[in-house]
Amino acid sequence: MYKSRRAQARRKQLLIGGIVAAVLLGALTMTVVALSSSDSEASKASGCAILDVSESTRQSRGVYTEEFAQFATDIGNDGSGDICVVLAASDPLAEAVPLETSVAPLPANVGTPEAPGEIEEGVLRTTKEVAGIFEHPGIDEKGSGLLEAANVAAKRLHPGDRLVYLSDGLQWSKGVGHLIKMDLSPAGIERLIAHLREESLLPSLRGVHVEFPLMLYRPEGIEATPAQKNRIPAFWEAWARATGADLNFVLH
Repeated sequence: MYKSRRAQARRKQLLIGGIVAAVLLGALTMTVVALSSSDSEASKASGCAILDVSESTRQSRGVYTEEFAQFATDIGNDGSGDICVVLAASDPLAEAVPLETSVAPLPANVGTPEAPGEIEEGVLRTTKEVAGIFEHPGIDEKGSGLLEAANVAAKRLHPGDRLVYLSDGLQWSKGVGHLIKMDLSPAGIERLIAHLREESLLPSLRGVHVEFPLMLYRPEGIEATPAQKNRIPAFWEAWARATGADLNFVLH
């Protein structure tokens, strides 16, 4: 659905992955939880948040954090409360150390007057930790491997779950390229989707609700022509169709 307005050797991979793991495990003191298997919880949406920590997003991260807080609140109030966090920078398949947390109330307090307060506390705690990751992500290389990050998140998502991209949508990785500089004509997008399929970068997201609340949002502006920027949503729509996802975005 379209809404306008505000809306890379193995050694290197292991090294970067270890660095990010240390940063996340040190800074993100989230409670690891197992997704509920009970029938009553199975229908409740869980979520994953992809945090774009590329250097180009530095001025946007405050707004990203605000959006995360809203996302976590929604998952807490209307879903299972379970959230996974995936980092996206130059090579998320090496960097991603997905963690799982919960903003749900204690099982004994579900449906009681104590539940809203516990959800709020969980959201505040988790949002503060996510803000800490944005401040010190432990990754200095340029890039936004958003497509690679989706492969990581997809392993934790099921139909009905939600995936939020806290990003401007400008994919940039060695394996795919710099989206804003690519041929995104209809034929170009078709070729790119075929390339992603060949590289196993089209995970199954059937029935997953993918959200871009800040597509093309960058306070300092994006160095691209209007025509180039206008083709970014078209690519993501094609990607959503190829993965089976339900895409919603706000174009800025």
